[in-house]
This record gives sequence, C-alpha cells and structure tokens, in this order.
Amino acid sequence: MKKLLMILPLVLVFCFAFGCQKADEVAEEPAVDVEAERAAVSQAIEAWNTANNSKDLEGMLALVAEDALFTSGEEFADKTQIGEYWSNTFSQGQLLEELPARKNRNLGFW
Repeated sequence: MKKLLMILPLVLVFCFAFGCQKADEVAEEPAVDVEAERAAVSQAIEAWNTANNSKDLEGMLALVAEDALFTSGEEFADKTQIGEYWSNTFSQGQLLEELPARKNRNLGFW
C-alpha cells in the first residue's frame, strides 16, 4: 500500500508535466486549408458532371487514379476496366450518376 501511495503522486506529476503544452506550441492555424480543399473537391465534382453530361470519357478518366476500384454490380479493378465499362454505358445512351455538390455538408460521395 505504501508503494502505491508513493507511486501515485509520481504518476500524476509525470502526466501533468508531459501532458501540458505551452501556449506557443498549440497550433493556431488548421493543418489544412479547409476552404482550398472544399474548392478543389467542388471543382472535381463540376469537372465530373461536365464530362459525364457530354459523355467525355477521357475527361472522366482524368479524374480517376490508375489503381482505382469501381463497383457497379461487379468490380472493375483499374482505370482501363473502368473506362471500358463507362464506354459501354455511354454506347447504350446512358449517363453515369451525377455527383451533387452540397454546401455545408459533404460535397459528394467521394
């Protein structure tokens, strides 16, 4: 019991000493420019919708990573397979789903 009473104050001192930050160490600015990120996402959504509505396959694929995974009932495991699927969709006279740009909430499904 004596050891516990002796150790407990030491633990509290260490927690206090190492857990507190000095005022100048606290970040004043966010690590990410939130407005710039929102603008970039909004721009990508606008580019997607514009390319989709004009059936611009190359414009849509420009927004997709080489190793992207796309699912639509089945999985397409890379940019080439995704492009083939979208090309078939367009050749059937269909468009892909538009991405909604929402304000004050998430900006879409990405």
